[in-house]
Amino acid sequence: MKNAKYLLPIITIIYITFLIYSSFWTWEETREHIGWVKNIPQKTNFKTRHLIKYSLLSLLTVFSFTVSFKFSLKKSLLLSFAASTFLGIFTEVIQYFTPTRIASHMDVFFNIMGTLIGLSFFLIYYFFRRNKVQL
Repeated sequence: MKNAKYLLPIITIIYITFLIYSSFWTWEETREHIGWVKNIPQKTNFKTRHLIKYSLLSLLTVFSFTVSFKFSLKKSLLLSFAASTFLGIFTEVIQYFTPTRIASHMDVFFNIMGTLIGLSFFLIYYFFRRNKVQL
């Protein structure tokens, strides 16, 4: 299990690759390839799928930085926020240049909100673990 510490960063890289690759898909292709988005309306101001995707991304990155690379809490949070925010903006830029997609400032906003939600969950976990709070 010596190499197990690299499993989380590998999973994170695969997930990032998936996010970038899926930025090229049309909405119909997204609904076809990812079953859980079928029940989320496309024409909505509240972008649930962005919150879910980027919460997961920020959790994966912050755990990778703290657990696998042993970065400090502050450094892990900052790097995770920066990486997730950059990726959220980058995927919207990709969509701007993809004819079947529409880039949106609101999508970037919800990507960042998802990132902050994921980091908040991590901080709650970190607090409970550090203070050995039993639920």
